[in-house]
Amino acid sequence: MFLIPFILVFALLIGFFLYKHYKVEIDRALILRKRKNELPLFKKEVSELSHLFNQLNPSQLQQLFHTSLIFLYEKKWSSNLSFKEKCQESLKACLPLYRKKSNFYPQIKKIEKKRELKQWLDLHEPQFAVEMGKDQLLKFKGEFSKYAEIFLREEGNRIKNEEKEKELFQLLERYFAP
Repeated sequence: MFLIPFILVFALLIGFFLYKHYKVEIDRALILRKRKNELPLFKKEVSELSHLFNQLNPSQLQQLFHTSLIFLYEKKWSSNLSFKEKCQESLKACLPLYRKKSNFYPQIKKIEKKRELKQWLDLHEPQFAVEMGKDQLLKFKGEFSKYAEIFLREEGNRIKNEEKEKELFQLLERYFAP
């Protein structure tokens, strides 16, 4: 009789930590399920940005669209931005993320203005330093977002062809890999 409360508390603690661990994944799956019918409209709104994702294969493109749709409904947005602008910003923000298990820019709670892809990539610099090491970041000589943009737009073909920048491509490939 004395052990029952301890077992109950222990079971509740385990349940709480499991719930906390899987909550984000569950919430994102629910967003996708609820908003799946909005995917064609989303694709239409971002068609102007096709130059950013035209090199992706169909499965990568689907993953990018799903990630972007989740981002669109996870973040708070300024009322100054139209639905089209929100969709386009979501796509630009998620282009570097769709291959990674990510927390979708936790430092950004509300999106007030439009950003260029380079500005979204600038937000990855500190995370790159954490995951890959500050010494690896120094190899980019302050141009991390420039090389990351080339990597994402061209899948690294331009960097891969230049011998001196091959190491940068390999670093970006490891960082952006799933």
